[in-house]
Amino acid sequence: MNFREILKKCAAACGLTLAFTLLWVATIVAVSLCYGVATSEWATLVVMAFSGAGVLLVTPLLWRFAERRPVRELFAAGASPWRAFLVWGLAGVGLMAATIVLLMGLDGASIVGLSARPDLGIAFVAACLPMAFFEEVGFRGFLLGVWRRAAGTHTAVAVTALVFALFHCGNDGMTSVAFVNVFLAGVLLAILRIRAGLAAATAFHFGWNAAQSVAGFNVSGTGNPCLLLMEPSGQWWLNGGGFGVEGSVCAFITLGLAAAWISLRTRHDCALIPTDEA
Repeated sequence: MNFREILKKCAAACGLTLAFTLLWVATIVAVSLCYGVATSEWATLVVMAFSGAGVLLVTPLLWRFAERRPVRELFAAGASPWRAFLVWGLAGVGLMAATIVLLMGLDGASIVGLSARPDLGIAFVAACLPMAFFEEVGFRGFLLGVWRRAAGTHTAVAVTALVFALFHCGNDGMTSVAFVNVFLAGVLLAILRIRAGLAAATAFHFGWNAAQSVAGFNVSGTGNPCLLLMEPSGQWWLNGGGFGVEGSVCAFITLGLAAAWISLRTRHDCALIPTDEA
């Protein structure tokens, strides 16, 4: 492939990234309007659970007609999707648990009680699954596939992780530490998608978000019902500030180690989804 062809493919990938961005912004605007008319906490949770409908409906159409690839490739889940979902879901919970333990060990937070509305906390945990799914379909399904076909795996992982982090810049409490952590999470999820399938990436994302929600932290700057009441202490870079534990240096340590471990562990493996089929 000559340089001109590479530029042409990258330009097309940029165009599709822009189209995806416009779709995502439209979804966020629609969800924000729904939040404005939601009459109860339960109504808000229902809106959150179905907020990815537009992305899930339109992204496969973009993939099919813009990339001219079979839709089944977008949702490639691996040989044992249910096993992958269980294993990597527990891995997401475990990594977040380790992050919280590290944070509490450094006196960055402490448990002060239990929630008065555990039913809402459980409902929010359930709502984390469709949210994780539509984010994975969009970022690690569609965008990762587009950029792998245009510029190769390493560039695709870096670009999609950067876009993923940039999309979180409008969240409450975003800081430089939080930005780097979201970028690392994007790298980790992209590697999971390539090596283990969409089910693994979705499960890890779900477990990570659900665990921090149960523990009483904001999820990427978004307040939510919880089961435990957690009181942060110390500097913002330690406890994550308004962004939640994902904005903490503790998350930087655990996400960095996890991304490095899975990168080294799978560096000689064959990708589940070859570049010409991503």
